Amino acid sequence: MPTLHVSYVWFQSGYPLPLHSHDADCYYLVIAGSMKVGSEELLKGDGVLIPGASPYTVNPGAGGVEFLEMRTSPDYDTHYRAKTDTYWDRVADTRRARKDIWAEEKAPYGLLDLS
Repeated sequence: MPTLHVSYVWFQSGYPLPLHSHDADCYYLVIAGSMKVGSEELLKGDGVLIPGASPYTVNPGAGGVEFLEMRTSPDYDTHYRAKTDTYWDRVADTRRARKDIWAEEKAPYGLLDLS
């Protein structure tokens, strides 16, 4: 498929991915670790289709998550849906609080060696 775009994604444990949407459909395939999308917990080998314009967030499991993101568009727009300063303050607080933990955390599968 000439317009297929595939990305490798690694979110460390507790990474606060803000509520957002894209203007293109995307499919996530978990290759290691776990994550929640909505009320569903996805484990290695599980996948989920996120239709374009559907707001969502990903909540990585305790060991983080690695997944492949596939889209039928090589380019797309991201629209962040959080509307309050309080929401963004919580995201920033989580990032500050987990900084030292993330410095030591390794990817569950380790597709990329970043050491």
